[in-house]
Amino acid sequence: GGLAGAEPAGGGTDQGLFKQILGFGIGTDQTAVHFHPEGNAPCLQPCHGQHHGGRGIAEKNYDFRKRLAVLHQPRLSPEAEPVKADETLIDGSWCIVADSDDPVIRRAALDLQDYFLKSMDVALEQTSGSGKKTITITVAPEKKERTARITADADSLVISGATAREAAQGCYRLEDELNLRGLPAVRHGSRTYTRMFSPRMTHSGWELEHFPDEHLAQIAHAGMDAILIFVREPPDMTRNGKIDMNLEVARAAEYGLDVYVYPHFHTQSAECHPLDPGARKFYDDLFGAVIRNAPGIKGMVFVGESVGFPSRLPDVGGFWWNRKKGVKYLNGFYPTPEWVDWLELVRDVTRQYKPDLDLLFWTYNWYWMPEQERLELLEKIPTDITLHVTYEMGDVAVEKCGIPTWVTDYSITTDGPGTVFASEAEVAARRGIRLTSMTNTGGMTWDCGVVPYMPLYFFCFVLLQQWHSNSRWTTFTKITRTTTIRFSTHAKSTEIQFIAANTQFRLSRRNGDSRLRW
Repeated sequence: GGLAGAEPAGGGTDQGLFKQILGFGIGTDQTAVHFHPEGNAPCLQPCHGQHHGGRGIAEKNYDFRKRLAVLHQPRLSPEAEPVKADETLIDGSWCIVADSDDPVIRRAALDLQDYFLKSMDVALEQTSGSGKKTITITVAPEKKERTARITADADSLVISGATAREAAQGCYRLEDELNLRGLPAVRHGSRTYTRMFSPRMTHSGWELEHFPDEHLAQIAHAGMDAILIFVREPPDMTRNGKIDMNLEVARAAEYGLDVYVYPHFHTQSAECHPLDPGARKFYDDLFGAVIRNAPGIKGMVFVGESVGFPSRLPDVGGFWWNRKKGVKYLNGFYPTPEWVDWLELVRDVTRQYKPDLDLLFWTYNWYWMPEQERLELLEKIPTDITLHVTYEMGDVAVEKCGIPTWVTDYSITTDGPGTVFASEAEVAARRGIRLTSMTNTGGMTWDCGVVPYMPLYFFCFVLLQQWHSNSRWTTFTKITRTTTIRFSTHAKSTEIQFIAANTQFRLSRRNGDSRLRW
């Protein structure tokens, strides 16, 4: 349900900023966050048409797509400082030069042109020449991979990258700079931006397995470099219908994005052990077919619950969707040494179609097993695959606000790494196995997965607003059937409590202390 209760004390918030921070609607089609017709303050009372004379601005289901489709919003700020001596103002006398035929560079140039027009109210032309007052997008060597560079002086602006993809990322970082500046004034000098890791992938936030161009652009601007698609049946039947996988690969590539697939073959995999007669053909028709159909796919992600096979061990049997009595462990949920045979076979049948295919083996489903059994498997798996380990999960419960709390999947409230990650990463490092991690870096968090959206960002914004006002103690509470949120602030400290599904979070800070504490 939506948030309900009294309005925040201490004045209204900026309506546009509130909407931007919120990201998407909270509530149902009957109870939703909306805004007063007069003023900018959000109203958090249930709205059923009678509220504010029926003039409340309630968000309907899927309205969030309208915002996702708008990549570049007006960003000129009336409070922006005048152009400084070490800055150059980009105006209509400048032009954009795409110094490459690479489709990623071409796409980035069009994107930057659209940005200046819609966000900075500056119309720029694209040309093929060079000279003064040009914004050049190009590829240039860098010492570090995944690095983009922005170099500016009074008459030229060069955005370069170690690859075409990084050059595009340099364009997006320039947009970030100008958004913060609130003016198309570019700072002189040279600076670099280096992405910390790759891949950084995401499922679709638009609709499961659907990635329209507008959403691919948003994903690229957010610093992602890959998308992830569930495959339900080979070669290209997803959990949301059949798609043209080759077309998806080509479309994503124009935005600098790779495509990883997540085989959701839980029933098919249950039919064949990797050492069964005919297993190679069976696995080729199942896993190999996906890559044979679309060799442009960058990699595959394997997790036990989705690709579990029938183990030959006496204590392992049944599946999560078809349990078997009298066995100790479910197939797919136990680190049986048979996974070595499975990995070698899947590797062979898929890489015959793409030799450099990235294969991510995810140990998620047996994090709870004794360390010795988990690590014994990792000591035997092939070293030419990628080990994929969840970062925070697996530790004993800790007490937060008097309530025993543990990480069941992923978390933004636990620093990590968990002991499971630390132990498995050590084996990977020693054996020279490439290591990736399942780690939430933005968007939804699983700290309180029963709530459709944790409104953490909005309340942090209100918290900062209250700090800025230096008000006396101010408290407000919002209560629904499942959620209670309390906010209080004083000249010396500020605190937020978020209580939902028997889990409580408290965010607090003493004024003058730069740290936020959970």
